[in-house]
Amino acid sequence: MRKYSYITLETSLKSEVVSALNYAKENFSALEFGRFSIPNTSIFGIKICYETKSIESEIQYELHKKNFDLHFLVEGEECISILKNDSQMNISSSYNEIDDYQLLTSNERNCELIRPNEYILFELGEAHATGYNIDNVNIVHKVVLKIPFELVD
Repeated sequence: MRKYSYITLETSLKSEVVSALNYAKENFSALEFGRFSIPNTSIFGIKICYETKSIESEIQYELHKKNFDLHFLVEGEECISILKNDSQMNISSSYNEIDDYQLLTSNERNCELIRPNEYILFELGEAHATGYNIDNVNIVHKVVLKIPFELVD
């Protein structure tokens, strides 16, 4: 997991990724919720809006094997839990190759608070759970970019 401000993000990622992010940011209000294509790139995005929830005793995580996840928060704030210790995971679904995800559960928590205009990049195989709050319920508006592994150093 790498957390960025926009300035560090721009200098850390390949130009195709920065262009895709700029497209999502500039067109955010016009984009429909759900999956969207980004012109002239192999990256696609998902526009999401949801209400955060309290952290339960058991958390459902996901991980990806083909695409990095780049989460960009536009509005609200959320706690994203990242599993640091693979031995604490219980597999709850087999890997879905078409949609590139596997679901896991764990009682372990390691929350990273994300605020508007912050970005978080999840590495391949890095289990993460989104949509949690620390104190109060928030409405989150964000974009998740799905970035093929060859576009990230």
